[in-house]
Amino acid sequence: MEEKQSRSSEEIDLLYFLRPVTNGMKKIARAGENYVQLLFNNKIIFFLILFIITASAYSLRFIIAPAFQTDGIFVSHTLSGKYCGMMMQSLNELKGGEDIAVLAGQ
Repeated sequence: MEEKQSRSSEEIDLLYFLRPVTNGMKKIARAGENYVQLLFNNKIIFFLILFIITASAYSLRFIIAPAFQTDGIFVSHTLSGKYCGMMMQSLNELKGGEDIAVLAGQ
């Protein structure tokens, strides 16, 4: 006698078959989180370096003496060379005085 096998609906464990897909999605999500964290860390480092450079450049004004030295050749068709030389001489006399801030402003 032949035994008939009953045809019952077999259940498929979808979680078992979809587990590699969900694991792959989790790895991609973790990689994305790591990338965003790396960008955030680099942004902090960038702004930290920018702040240090800005602060050091600003503090140099307290270290370096406020004096200006220029060498220039002035050419004018209406003024003589002697007058330009007198202007340079008077500017050189002013550069060592207390009016250095006024001179720098002009």
